[in-house]
Amino acid sequence: MKVIWRPKKFLCYSEAILTDISHRFFLSKFSGKNGKDGDSGSYHCVARNEHGEAQSREGTLKIAMLRDDFRTRPRTVQALSGDKAVLECSPPRGFPEPVVSWRKDDKELKLSEIPRMTLYPDGNLIIEPVEHSDSGTYQCVATNMVGERVSNPARLSVYEIPKFLQEPKDVTSCIR
Repeated sequence: MKVIWRPKKFLCYSEAILTDISHRFFLSKFSGKNGKDGDSGSYHCVARNEHGEAQSREGTLKIAMLRDDFRTRPRTVQALSGDKAVLECSPPRGFPEPVVSWRKDDKELKLSEIPRMTLYPDGNLIIEPVEHSDSGTYQCVATNMVGERVSNPARLSVYEIPKFLQEPKDVTSCIR
């Protein structure tokens, strides 16, 4: 039996396949390495033997991918304690759409445990109110089934407004 995978107009895959005694066969993978987004599309299978030909329904092939470059990379941010800090990140394009997470000082941030930190759908991390303990090195991480991309590190520096440790007192003195 000969099996041919055809995209819309051109021959893509052709190989003789041995079947089991029931004459059924299963194809679980698209044959080929380094699939490109241009390979995505509708395909159907044609099986031929000396008795005739059968054609399958169309199936859709979508190539998973994750580009290398972040569209917006995190940059160094300075903030005053109590203010809002915004760490920007637009992840690389990918299919399926990459999921964004953040690391601080090489450790994954568990945002569900830090109510002052919010991850926005665009990938930005908002910290409000920012605290001195939030100072550190942050990285944006984009992940999908293809793999993981990690941004260059960006530093968040949080400064305290100066305050008096001891309030000044009035002093009266006599000069002679």
